[in-house]
Formats: sequence, structure tokens, C-alpha cells
Amino acid sequence: MTRARAIVGLAVICPLLAAAAGCEFQVPAATYIHQTKLISVEAEVVELGPLNPGRVGLPNPAPIAEPMPHDRFSFEAVVVDPDGRQLPASEIESIWFQCGVHPCRVTNSATGSPVASYQRRCDEIEPDPSVEQGPLSMDDQCRIGEGDARFEFVLPELGPTMADHRMANYYGVIGWNGRRAEDCWSARLALDELLDDCAFITRTVKIGPSWWMLAYASEVLNFQTQIPFWQIPIAVYGQAANRTPSARVEVWIDRALAGTHPDADSFTVEPGSRIHLEPIYDEFEQFGQTYFRAQFDPEYQKFWFQPTVELLLEIPYTTNAIHSTSPSDVTTLLPPLDFVVDENAGAGRSTIFLILQDDRFGERVVRLDFEVKP
Repeated sequence: MTRARAIVGLAVICPLLAAAAGCEFQVPAATYIHQTKLISVEAEVVELGPLNPGRVGLPNPAPIAEPMPHDRFSFEAVVVDPDGRQLPASEIESIWFQCGVHPCRVTNSATGSPVASYQRRCDEIEPDPSVEQGPLSMDDQCRIGEGDARFEFVLPELGPTMADHRMANYYGVIGWNGRRAEDCWSARLALDELLDDCAFITRTVKIGPSWWMLAYASEVLNFQTQIPFWQIPIAVYGQAANRTPSARVEVWIDRALAGTHPDADSFTVEPGSRIHLEPIYDEFEQFGQTYFRAQFDPEYQKFWFQPTVELLLEIPYTTNAIHSTSPSDVTTLLPPLDFVVDENAGAGRSTIFLILQDDRFGERVVRLDFEVKP
């Protein structure tokens, strides 16, 4: 099974002069939550539309993360404060924009002025007689709408550019602690430096499964696509939709197995305890996540399709007394998920948030709480 772990962080090393005093680290990792922070935007299909019902694939409890046009889809912002409290939806505001396949450049790089297309609402785009599928497509750049931490919308029809690229970018504006998302957006457009209690994120979503949708684009919407649908083998059409990553996470404390998430999600540690996390992915579920990549053969001037196992990543965030011990100069794609409890920690709760990701932009947050008992 292919797996890689990406850990973003700074070295947590004490200067030699401080080492004699037993100092474990000095500079917290970049993934240490010292102020309220957006750590993830989970995305999933809420309700399947009429296209390709067979894409559900093998039985799998994880939500579908790869939508098709006309599906009802959701974004959910995960915002966490320094004590590990996840802010409830009612304390968060959001605004969401669709950017099509292009990067979400909401301001002109030369003038700094707002890009006009993001000032219009998606539901107000007028019909274009040259586009047979209707007034709005996934190629358009526009403002979808507003919500709280969770935002739901229905994907519009496929556009010709999206049919070829099948990667949709969305731009989210998130506000919390009483700051309105509209105020964050205005400050962003004004290039204001006062962006406290705001977050801005480009969230990429894989649209598909690709090959059934490419045939739909060619046969139903009459799009000319880069990959001729008649070169796609019948078996490839059976590719299932991508689902959010799902793993059991073994929690090792001082080299002893303390429990496995989701069976357990709360653990007891002492100051100085060492924690190791070991995600375990179900091989049957991962087999169902096999997908195909199109490869062009220049000799025969046609495409062939290669089965691929998805790449899995984990990114940890920590709070209070827990710190990552992974060095910043890790060169391997498999750095360990190792942590230490501050030797001077008092009683209280600390948390590790483990973000599970895959290479088709599926994302899920696992929460592990640790009660420190000196």
C-alpha cells in the first residue's frame, strides 16, 4: 500500500547551552496551535445527483469526496482555538466562490483591484446563447453564497474547460470570534493588513470519476475533449468515486499501545510522555479506491490507462502541552508521527488533530485528546 506522510514543521531542538537543563525543544512547530486557526476544510457529497449512480462502488462508510455536476456538496471549515476547542458552526461565518479550473486570484496582481467576475453572484449569471447547457457552468468564476462553518450548494453543469481538467478550485473566506466574513472579504479586497480572526483558503476538489464524466461530456454535452472517449476501455468506466480517507489510528504512549481510534479517542499521559501515532488503512477499502491515470503513447498516438493506488498523507496539529518532535530536515516521505508532552506541563487537556488527506483532495480530521496528569 502506498502511503506518505507530510509533516509541516520547524525543528524543535534546544541550543546546546540549554540542553544541560533538560530542555526538550525551544521553537514550536508550525503546526502547534498558538492562536485560533483554520486547520481543514472537509468536503463531501451530501446528496448524489442523477449522473452515474454506479460510482458509489464497493461498500464504504466514508463520504464521497469526488462530486459530479448536479450533486449537492458541502464544505465544512474546522476552526480550532489554542485549547483544542473546535468552534461550533454558529460561531463561524463563511463566503464561498467558484473559480473554475483557474487559480483563485480575487484581485488583479498588477493593480490590486478586485477581479470583476468574483463580484457577481452565480445565481445571477445570465444565459449565454452560445452555451447549450445553460446560464451557469463549472467554468464560471462567481460568488456561490454565504453560510456558517458548513456550506452546502449544488454543483452546476459541466463546462468544456472543466471537462478536460476535472479539477475545480473554490475560494473560501472564513471569519470567527464575532468577525463577519463579509468584513474579512472587504479587508482582503482593500489589501488591509488587519486580518485577525479571518482565514482565506483555496480548496481544490476533484470532479469525477473522470472517465464516465468524459464520456458524458462528449456524448451528451457535445464537447470536444483532449482524450477521445472512444479510447477509454469499458472497464475504466467502472472506476468508483473517491471517498474521504479513513484510517484506524494506533496510539502508542511510552512504547505501549494505549488504544486505537475510533474505539478510543481520549488517553492519559504524564509530563515528558512520548506519543507515537500509527495510521492503519483498511486494504479492502483502499482496493476500492484504485483509480486510472491516462497516459499518452506517442508511438501509437493514443491513450492507455494505468491503474493507480492513491497516495495518503497525514498532517498533525497539536495544542497546549503536546509538541511534534519531527525535525524540519526530514528527507523521507515517511517521517514518524512522534510527539512529546512538555516536561513542565500541568494538569489539563491537550489535543492532536490529525488531518488525513489523499492525492485526489479527500480530507478528514481525526481528533485525539490527552489528559495530562502530573
